[in-house]
Amino acid sequence: MKKIMFIVLSSVFAAVQPVSATEQITLTSLDWPPFSSPAITGGGMTSLIVKQAFARVGYELNVEVEPWSTAVARAENTEEVAGYFPAYYSEERAKKCVFSDEIGTSLVGFAKRNGEEYHTSLEALAEHVVGVVSGYANEENFDSAVSDGRIPVVKSGNDVENIHQLLDGRVDLAVVDKRVMNYLVSNDKTLNEYKGKVKFDPAGLKMHGLYVCFTGSRSGEYAQALARGLKSLDPMGFGLANDPMYRNRMNK
Repeated sequence: MKKIMFIVLSSVFAAVQPVSATEQITLTSLDWPPFSSPAITGGGMTSLIVKQAFARVGYELNVEVEPWSTAVARAENTEEVAGYFPAYYSEERAKKCVFSDEIGTSLVGFAKRNGEEYHTSLEALAEHVVGVVSGYANEENFDSAVSDGRIPVVKSGNDVENIHQLLDGRVDLAVVDKRVMNYLVSNDKTLNEYKGKVKFDPAGLKMHGLYVCFTGSRSGEYAQALARGLKSLDPMGFGLANDPMYRNRMNK
């Protein structure tokens, strides 16, 4: 009887454990704290979520951090990289990849210097110079206006450079995620002196979902696997980004 009970309990225990990692999957990302960064415990909030979700369904995640344009190009042009994250959804990207279920959210909008106020309608922005990061999707109408030359922009390589050009007076506004701006101003050594001199425009541009953009021949398979892993981590569907365990990664 004891032997039977042990077998039953062992089977139940095994059923609720994560699947052993049997295959490695490589995704590219960028240094975009607090969402993704090798400097943050667990690699940042979205990195931790994706890593743990894949582990639940038998994959060991390898994240390679690159400048954003490089991260996207490697994923789109090499089979050894299965995709990139964290990405906003766009119709243009949807032509080239399979999007995962949501792994987080991002409020993108405008950083501005304290004491300065600007209207942020598309018409008003045409009268100002806006800082953007090369390769980022921001908001459909804004991106279209930039592409058409209706809004003058200065491009930078990353968010730190973009905030610097705002504070140096080279642009009037800088497009950035709110959490990224707050994290960088508080934690990046090159921006510490500017703490209290920059703020986020409350209007915002758009609340985005964050996703893995899977590329290559196994995109559908990987997207389905990650969906199962995410469901395993969040069976009630409350949203992992609201879980304190992951939110704590926002400031570490």
